[in-house]
Amino acid sequence: MEAYKKALVQRFLIDYKAATNQSFTLILRKENRGTLQELGLTVQDCRNEILALSIEDYHKGPEDDKDKAKGGTVWFFGKNINGREIYIKIKLIQTENLRHAVCLSFHFAEKSLDYPLRQK
Repeated sequence: MEAYKKALVQRFLIDYKAATNQSFTLILRKENRGTLQELGLTVQDCRNEILALSIEDYHKGPEDDKDKAKGGTVWFFGKNINGREIYIKIKLIQTENLRHAVCLSFHFAEKSLDYPLRQK
């Protein structure tokens, strides 16, 4: 099961990272903007941090997007940046001829995240 999950996460990350070359959007919610500001990061820095994600940063997912109007699935990752744990929620949106990489959440984690695919 773990090998299957690793392969699934790896496939998603490959697809997501490829899509960022076509279209990347960070949803600039208040908590996302505040985290970027506090860390001194730009949207491009955020994109670069996401491009550096690995299967070991996987937290959970895929899960149905709670925003029913948008649909699709979301994936959850975590990353340590400047000594702070960052909660990252991302998704791929496919339109007729374009894949959009969207980052819904990029903010300080409210609670400690678990990483089921990390080497112990």
